[in-house]
Amino acid sequence: MNYAIHKLDRTEEFISLLLETQTMEELKQVAEKDTYECPYCQETLHVRGGNIRECHFFHLYNKSCDASRQMEKSYRQYKKQIKRESTKHSILVSIVKDELKTAATGKENIEIVEGYRVEKFNKHFPDLYVCIGSREWAFTILTELTENENNTYARNFRERHHYFQENGLESIWLFDKANFATEKNKRSLVMWEIEYLSSRESKEDLH
Repeated sequence: MNYAIHKLDRTEEFISLLLETQTMEELKQVAEKDTYECPYCQETLHVRGGNIRECHFFHLYNKSCDASRQMEKSYRQYKKQIKRESTKHSILVSIVKDELKTAATGKENIEIVEGYRVEKFNKHFPDLYVCIGSREWAFTILTELTENENNTYARNFRERHHYFQENGLESIWLFDKANFATEKNKRSLVMWEIEYLSSRESKEDLH
C-alpha cells in the first residue's frame, strides 16, 4: 500500500512523502514500533521495499484485506495511467489537494481524496476526486504538454474526460502549459478542446 493511518494522530501518511525526509530503513524502524495501521481493516502495517517493488506499507502474515487489495490494484492501474507525467506531477497533485482541503476547512459533507481510492473508478482515474453534497468532480493534472504530443495521448485524454462525465462527474483538467507555444496543429487543438469542455460554466453556475 502507498499510504497508511498514523495511530497516534490519525493522519494519513503517504510513503512517497515520508521518503522525502526519511530513508526506507528509518521508516522500517518506525513501522516496527506499531506506528501505522491499514485504513480499511485497522491491522498494523509494516514497511518494505527492494529492487522489484518500490517502498510500500504491507500487512504481516498475508493478512491483507480485500479492500486494501482492491485499492492496490487501482493504484497500479493509476500509476500506469500517469506514466507520461513528469516528476513534478505528484507535487502538483499534493499542492492542489492541500489548496482544496484548505478551502474546505470548516465546511461539512466534503470529500477530497485521490481518485484511485474511490470504488466507482475501475478504468480511468482522476488525480483527485471531490464530492460536495450530491455533486462530484474529477480533477486531472497534466504536466509538460507539448505540441508534439501524439494522437494516442490525445485520444486517451478524451476517453478519460468522457468516462468521468458518463459516471456523473464534472471533469476539471489542469494543464502545465509551459511548453505550449502555439495552437497550430490538430493534436494540440484536441487537448485545448478538452480544456474548453472542462472549463465551461454549468447551467447551475449560471443561476
